[in-house]
Amino acid sequence: MPTDLTITAAAIATLVSSFTTTGITIWISRWNKKKNLDDQLDAILKIAIQYPYLESHEFISTWTANAGANDERFQRYETYGTLLFNFLARTSGHFGYNKKKIENFITHDKNMTRAPIISTCLVD
Repeated sequence: MPTDLTITAAAIATLVSSFTTTGITIWISRWNKKKNLDDQLDAILKIAIQYPYLESHEFISTWTANAGANDERFQRYETYGTLLFNFLARTSGHFGYNKKKIENFITHDKNMTRAPIISTCLVD
């Protein structure tokens, strides 16, 4: 009989250990994904600071008419838009497509003004 209890205790300990390890691994994975999103948002903000016209309504309104132009600014804007789209797709997936959580993550503060292009992407 003592062998049966030892085997049962070992099996329970193994299951508890497995569930704990799985839970911690999932938590670390989600934390790493959020940190990655933070890093991506920082990179996007740095680009917007370096090239302020990318967030300018005046420039953005001319992009459609000049999309095929051989102008570095319009090519940069196209790449910037793709970067933002991919970032928002990853962010949406991470937060379960909950608009409020996405907005809170991007702005961090109710009084902070979002970049115009991100505001355009976050429509109801």
